[in-house]
Amino acid sequence: MHLSPPLSPPQFRVNNWAVAPLSTNPMVGVSGATLIACGARVSDLIVNDGEWWRLITAVFLHTGVVHLCFNLAVLLFIGRGLEKAHGHMFAAGIFLVGGIGGNVLSAIFLPQYISVGASGPSGKRRTSQTSPVSAPVNYSLHF
Repeated sequence: MHLSPPLSPPQFRVNNWAVAPLSTNPMVGVSGATLIACGARVSDLIVNDGEWWRLITAVFLHTGVVHLCFNLAVLLFIGRGLEKAHGHMFAAGIFLVGGIGGNVLSAIFLPQYISVGASGPSGKRRTSQTSPVSAPVNYSLHF
């Protein structure tokens, strides 16, 4: 009698990055380890390893498709009006200052979280003190 191996859930891959299962990342995106490798804001790495650039790169990362769509909708409705009223350089400056400032504040007041996105710690992942890569998931949106 031949026993077939148990079926694993299908994986969606883009550029050789697998989309994490919904039980791991309900935002339909990559794993926390991938976000860290791409430059997510991790306070321990910023302070202890001098990786200050994470304050900037985290602004452009998103936890997944859902997070990206929400931020695109906000940029469409608010950013378009801001750009028409004050110009694209001013709007870009507000975006960068707000994103970097949000990452600085969340690094100070929420150092236990890994955060990505321009909306501060809206997509966050609770970290352990020993290994931020194997941290349990704590995705939530704050409005």
